Amino acid sequence: MGLGFQIGMILAVYVLANSTANYLLKCAPNLWSARFMAGLIFQIAGFLFLLILIKLLPLSIAIPITTGLLIMSNSLIGHFSLREHISRVNILGYGLVILGVCLVYLTL
Repeated sequence: MGLGFQIGMILAVYVLANSTANYLLKCAPNLWSARFMAGLIFQIAGFLFLLILIKLLPLSIAIPITTGLLIMSNSLIGHFSLREHISRVNILGYGLVILGVCLVYLTL
C-alpha cells in the first residue's frame, strides 16, 4: 500500500467523520441529547484524522482539499437528508471544487 492510497483513505475517513458530525449536530434536539454527544465524538475523531493529514501533507495542500470535500459532502447530506435546496450554480461550484481538488492532489 502506497502513501497516496493511505492519504486517500485517511482523507475519506476524515470527510465521513466530519460530515456525520455536522449532520448529527444539526439534528440534535438539545445540547445534552445522544445525537449531540455522538456528533461531538465524530467531530473529535475527524479532528484527529485531520491532524494525521496535516502531518502527512503540506498544510497548503491538506486544508484546501479537506475544505473542498467537506463543502461538497455537507451540501449533499443537507440535500438528501435534510431536503435542502441545491441550485445549478451550486452544482457548477461543486464541479469546480472537484477540479480544484484533483489539481491540488496531482501536485503531490
